[in-house]
Amino acid sequence: MFRFLIASLLLAGTCSYAQNKAMLVPGQSFPYSGRFLMSNQPGQYRNMEDYKGKYLLLDLFSSNCIQCFQNLPRLDSINKQYGKDLTILLVGKRDYKLEGLYEKYRKRFNLQLDVSIDSVLFTKVKYFFLHTYVWIGPDGLIR
Repeated sequence: MFRFLIASLLLAGTCSYAQNKAMLVPGQSFPYSGRFLMSNQPGQYRNMEDYKGKYLLLDLFSSNCIQCFQNLPRLDSINKQYGKDLTILLVGKRDYKLEGLYEKYRKRFNLQLDVSIDSVLFTKVKYFFLHTYVWIGPDGLIR
């Protein structure tokens, strides 16, 4: 009985935690208003307001997503080609190996992408899996 009670409390806490996350809804503003510490620009922070006026592609990724890393050179190429109208921002879910893994890819492919390794965003926004792209228009609304 005691094990059942503990398991129920843990499950209830997990479910209520997930319910407090904001949904990504087309036509609405991105639900995270916090600042991103830019990993490729030490000491600099950005927030969603800094990207208004241009299209923004948020790439939410993690260290266990091989496809995320395989797509980095392609995203970098798109960023270079359309940089005056589009910004690509990589937001990685922090874990013990993500920064080192990203740095290895950055050096290997000479990546010029904006990147933030940020765990707070992932506690505030509901996503179903990582690798997730979020398109945001110049008006700040999700497309």
